[in-house]
Amino acid sequence: MTFAVFIHRSDSIYDDDPAERYQFPPQYLSRVQACVGDWIVYLEPSKVATRAATSP
Repeated sequence: MTFAVFIHRSDSIYDDDPAERYQFPPQYLSRVQACVGDWIVYLEPSKVATRAATSP
């Protein structure tokens, strides 16, 4: 079993939709192929430029 954490940013240059597809640079293909069929986790950074800051 392989474990993977993919970082998902709403301001990514890729056309990512975590429920359907996650795109990455070709140099990572061999690493990602080891995860096919296993669970992965999506991590969204806490500081993303497109998110509006809210105050209490």
